[in-house]
Amino acid sequence: MRRKLAMCLAGIMLVSGILAGCGSGGEKGSAQSTAAGEPQTETAAGEEEASGGTESAGSLKGDITFWHSFTQGPRLEVIQETADQFMKDNPDVTITIETFSWGDFYTKWTTGLSSGNVPDMSTALPGHVVEMMDAEALVSVDDLIDEIGRDKFAAATLSEGEKDGVCYSLPLYSHAQVMWYRKDLLEAAGLEVPKTWEEFAAAAKALTKDGVYGCSFPWAPAI
Repeated sequence: MRRKLAMCLAGIMLVSGILAGCGSGGEKGSAQSTAAGEPQTETAAGEEEASGGTESAGSLKGDITFWHSFTQGPRLEVIQETADQFMKDNPDVTITIETFSWGDFYTKWTTGLSSGNVPDMSTALPGHVVEMMDAEALVSVDDLIDEIGRDKFAAATLSEGEKDGVCYSLPLYSHAQVMWYRKDLLEAAGLEVPKTWEEFAAAAKALTKDGVYGCSFPWAPAI
């Protein structure tokens, strides 16, 4: 049976994201804090029993599996150092980190969801977040967003991981998106600079003629 994730997905704008998972049926996992104001880390269902349940108020206990795709040296090192420090501060918590390329993400997650072999936290691209939401593989992280401060996040980035008014992801970082346009071509065609997707599509079609394409953008070599 496929195990449901509780992901604290950090979907970044057109780039990457981060997930934090908990268990199916809304159960809280084994690593958690019961002290008021302290962060709560939820893990996959079924792990609480294996780790002996929760400790006294204020303590953290349990195992956390974290998948990420930041393979560059400095990023990889900082993530590991952060996990090591967290485990040092919380001796009863064990964090296992697995690193894989962005290109392997889709295969790893689809097979993982089918087999139940999923992590408690992971990075993800916004498109993958949407697929996970559609598969009902995620749970709400609105409480975490509110604890951090909803006003600290751009509304547009939060909306990428939102469905029916519920947020299933946290934005991690965003790349600047830039569109270049040719004023001379627009003026020759009697067109204004597009302000909506509909206007953009109409302008692109109108400008595609005489060996000139109205819109071009890069794709991966395999596409």
